[in-house]
Amino acid sequence: MFITKTCVMKRILAFVFSILAVVSIAQPKGYNDKLQAMQEYPRTVVKEARVALDEAVKGHKSPEMVDALMLLSATQLLLDSDSIESVVAEIERVMNHCSDEVDRSVVALYLCDVYNTYLTDNYYKYARTSYIKGNGNIATWNVRNFYDKIDSLQHVALQPVRVLQK
Repeated sequence: MFITKTCVMKRILAFVFSILAVVSIAQPKGYNDKLQAMQEYPRTVVKEARVALDEAVKGHKSPEMVDALMLLSATQLLLDSDSIESVVAEIERVMNHCSDEVDRSVVALYLCDVYNTYLTDNYYKYARTSYIKGNGNIATWNVRNFYDKIDSLQHVALQPVRVLQK
């Protein structure tokens, strides 16, 4: 019985490929648990930030409100970029609860950044010619609506001039 080089090479290749297949299919112990924990982490952050935000609003603690709001909105938009309307509503709610003018300015500027970043990431959706001034529905806005809103928020942020100059 004579084995040729070709036959030996085929057997070696078959052996190597079978080992590679087994190694690629095999997962380390606890892999699915770790993957699930990584997928749940942003949702956990949203829940914790929402609790911290509610506590800060109840206690009228502006710096804590701003901190929790930024964490909550950034994580929420990371999870679902189409949740812009609920994120904006939450930011505006916090802005209205801020007792300190400087914190209100910071939140207004943060809201400007949220609008600007959202528009930049989704410009193709809003490059329309139709313009309805004062339209509250973000889904029907165009680029000019975003710029009007950003401009008005910048004016709100800069209103307490004397306090901001200190």
